[in-house]
Amino acid sequence: MLALIIFALTLFGILRTPFGLGIWVYSSFGALATLTLGLVEMSDLGVIFALIWDSALTLIALIVISFCLQGLGFFEWLIFYVLKFCATSRYSPHATNPESRAHLATTLCINTRKAFVALILLSAILSAVLANDGAVLVLTPLVLGLFLRAKNATSLQIIAFLFATAFVCDISSNPLIISNLTNIITAHFHTLSFAEFAHTMLLPNLFGIFGALMLFLVFFHTPLRTPLIFRTPSKPKLQNALFALHCATLAVFIASFFLSTHFDLPLSLNCALYAGILLITLWRKSRQKAIATMKRAPFGIIVFVFGLFVVVFGVQKLDFTEAQNALFHTLIALYDKSEVLGIFGVASVSALGSSVINNLPMVLFGNLAIDEFFGSHTLAIAQNLQNLAQNLTQDFTQNFDTQSLTNLATQTPSQNLKESFIYAHLLGCNIGSKLTPIGSLCTLLWLSLIAKSSTLAQKGIIFTFLHYCKYSLIFTLPTLFLATLGLYISHLAF
Repeated sequence: MLALIIFALTLFGILRTPFGLGIWVYSSFGALATLTLGLVEMSDLGVIFALIWDSALTLIALIVISFCLQGLGFFEWLIFYVLKFCATSRYSPHATNPESRAHLATTLCINTRKAFVALILLSAILSAVLANDGAVLVLTPLVLGLFLRAKNATSLQIIAFLFATAFVCDISSNPLIISNLTNIITAHFHTLSFAEFAHTMLLPNLFGIFGALMLFLVFFHTPLRTPLIFRTPSKPKLQNALFALHCATLAVFIASFFLSTHFDLPLSLNCALYAGILLITLWRKSRQKAIATMKRAPFGIIVFVFGLFVVVFGVQKLDFTEAQNALFHTLIALYDKSEVLGIFGVASVSALGSSVINNLPMVLFGNLAIDEFFGSHTLAIAQNLQNLAQNLTQDFTQNFDTQSLTNLATQTPSQNLKESFIYAHLLGCNIGSKLTPIGSLCTLLWLSLIAKSSTLAQKGIIFTFLHYCKYSLIFTLPTLFLATLGLYISHLAF
């Protein structure tokens, strides 16, 4: 009971941040209380640290990479050419004098639907490559800055662009291990290779992205019909050749993970090396920007994740075996009837948990539960096989029964089923967490950024809990179902 109370208080502190302290402070207090009361053992700390150190360092390095690219003008270049691509014409009606014509010549009329689709696809790519948290930290200010240049943007248009950007950053964080902290933790926990993970999750990710895009286009149909009038941004300082070079290095960066897994190198090594290269490049351009980037690096993530997982381990030590087994048997029975519904059932449970307690603790709860359930069944069948082997040795003719081998083979879920549960659980944590604003760190970061925006304050746009849920309930579950359908097809095809 004490473990649950500490967990609830820790989660309240992280989500509400009373006294304005960093989230790592609250997880540290929770971990200290858990350890002091003997709810976890000292030996557990080594297990937890081994589980999270590479994950946390990888995320920190990815965020530094995002900030470096921002400082180098990479995203400024992207936004400039997105606007240029989506421009329908120069907006110059009724220009009657040279001064008016000169002014209006610097104004662009943008196809809103085209710009919306382009931004969604851009968000999806950046989230997959730079992780959801890094992507939302650089894209949200860019979208806000974009609407500072808009002359006729309505509140609903701004909401559509902002919400869709944040939503896609999470739902498209599935294809690579580095795309989300939950992916990294799960891959380490279940020893999933980079290639295996990408091979399995690419199709679910595509299904989720394009499903969400279709829903967005239908739901936001009216505001997306009205063209947007923008003041033409100045041409980016980053040269086209340097932009192409950065794109090439990003491609090499991603490819390096497929190679490094053969040598069992930590993911954080690749990220740290690339972050170091970009920091040196940024330092040569502007020392002030390089120093500012390092100051913005969220090093507290290591302490935050470690403390949170200590608290989660304390809760996990409570005896939920009976309820846990009942839930797994129900999900397996559903899976036996329909694989699609079974996978969606697992994802829905993880989605509900993530939306209530955040996806970071939920992903660890789920990983521990899956490992314990399937591990205990595997051990049971191994013991039964050993007993059968002893009987066969004692008296082959009397005790050999081929039916007994068949029964043993069906007593435990298969390895394929376990993998289906692992990936479905991850989809539920990554996509289902969007049901509420407290579901993911990415959403919390996004909310903190828009809360500081003077642009939104001037237009009276406020994202309350209910306001957010009004949109998220419409998009999250259909997107999650389509992603799990993609996972099912992925298993069938490969």
